[in-house]
Amino acid sequence: MKITNQELMVLSILDTEKMYGYQIVKELGGNMLLGSLYNLMKQLERKDLVKSEWGEETGEGARRKYYSINGNGRKILAQAKDFYLSKWGLNTALG
Repeated sequence: MKITNQELMVLSILDTEKMYGYQIVKELGGNMLLGSLYNLMKQLERKDLVKSEWGEETGEGARRKYYSINGNGRKILAQAKDFYLSKWGLNTALG
């Protein structure tokens, strides 16, 4: 499966907790437009690497859609980490 660096960054962010779109953008340092992120999230869902669910309504506005990494996403993320660690010889430095 082909995966982009942006997709890997988002999977890495979601590996710790589920988040809604604006949270993910903030974690990326604001380097992505919200609309671009939602397109990316749709791609990740189509690739079966993340899942989404609607949160409960709050008095603060619209419902939020939360994203979380799934088992397939964790597998791809682990493979990518192993690849990059071995490619640059970091596994001995970190291990």
